[in-house]
Amino acid sequence: MLRNKECPNWYMNFNNQAWVLPKSFVKRSHLTESDIIITSTNNAREAFNQKCRDIRGSTGPLPKLGDKLVCRKNYRNRTLNGIYLCNGTRGTLINPIRRFECDINKDMYMIDFEPDMDIHKDKDYTFYEALPCDLEYLNQPCGKKEINKYNKNIKMEYAFAITGYLSQGGEYDTVLYWRDHMQDRDFMFRHDYTVATRAKNRFYMAV
Repeated sequence: MLRNKECPNWYMNFNNQAWVLPKSFVKRSHLTESDIIITSTNNAREAFNQKCRDIRGSTGPLPKLGDKLVCRKNYRNRTLNGIYLCNGTRGTLINPIRRFECDINKDMYMIDFEPDMDIHKDKDYTFYEALPCDLEYLNQPCGKKEINKYNKNIKMEYAFAITGYLSQGGEYDTVLYWRDHMQDRDFMFRHDYTVATRAKNRFYMAV
């Protein structure tokens, strides 16, 4: 993603598996070729999710085919191969949303959702089917979302980018980590470790 002549003096490459680079050197290719973007803050997460949707041409209030989403509550009545849909489950919208599957007046849209977890890959059923989701919740800003207790539809958020907290338990081939400094050094050390260990093959840290 970076040519040697483009690199600053302090740019670090660790065995072509991990890279540390300045934020100004992060290109569009880093966003499109990474399996996940992990951030330190909700503000950065919100910005990257919007950027990734713009790159894909996803506009309007509804998610599009191929958009990345993450579930934000536990739903024990929604199971796939014996595993219930839980808070933190990240995956992909795998069907286009048709008109009859959306009621904007009632803040509802319906999706088929394929989780990232490898445990489902060799099963007969690989996705949660016909999930009714909360459109109002989806379009609220990260970190400022409010749950309408009268809306029982499933709470999803965009997940091209997620925070380190949400990334716990996940593994991805290529990870881009957008690192913002925080005052609590112990917290940052734990956060950095959590994010770095999400990557299986390639890890980019932008500082």
